[in-house]
Amino acid sequence: MGIYCPLRSVLDFKNPQVWALMKRSAVVPQTSRRTVAFGCFRIMLMKIGVHNQCTDSNRSHRLLLIPSYPTVNTSHSDYIMSSFFSYAYTVPFPKDSKISRAQAFEALRHKARAPMDFVPITSCEVLEENPKYIKRKVALKNGQTMTEDIDLYAPSLVTFKGDSGSFITNLISENAEGERFLTFTFFMPLPGIEPASDAEVEKKKEMHEMSKGAVTQTLKVTLKMFEEGKLH
Repeated sequence: MGIYCPLRSVLDFKNPQVWALMKRSAVVPQTSRRTVAFGCFRIMLMKIGVHNQCTDSNRSHRLLLIPSYPTVNTSHSDYIMSSFFSYAYTVPFPKDSKISRAQAFEALRHKARAPMDFVPITSCEVLEENPKYIKRKVALKNGQTMTEDIDLYAPSLVTFKGDSGSFITNLISENAEGERFLTFTFFMPLPGIEPASDAEVEKKKEMHEMSKGAVTQTLKVTLKMFEEGKLH
């Protein structure tokens, strides 16, 4: 995607923060070092919703910009003004459990296809599936519906990318002593909730408990499935 932008004194090109952003962003320059720096500014503009083409009657440069941020069905104003929930929680497998990593992962695959026994989801429709990928539409207990792209990286990791902007991971790991753990990470936008507000505090408190419950319940169901011989 070619974009024309003016070279004005908008950025301090000697600022190390500008160059740090440049290194983290996928910017492919076709001209000068200064032009590349301006690409960083263009990316920042795109992140806050400024998409109009920039031109300059005196001098313009052409940049090939590859945005390095996700595209979701949420408005830029929601992201700027709303809060986010980011959290991770880990529970250990029982030390005397004989369940293998492959069997534990099979339970996570089952959770991806039919999550109702594991987490607060009331219904699930699998839209697409292969051994490494599942696309599903789910209904949550609060009435919200969401479509998720699920990637399965056997035998350790499952990722869930929701069309609401959420990103969740389920991870099976081990420590140096060989003890096994189940960890979920959560990143979710909270539309309409102002950062640092009382509403944010209450919502995050609620989601902390819900997240802990999801991990604990998933391990409980996994061990039950193992005991019943449902995991191979």
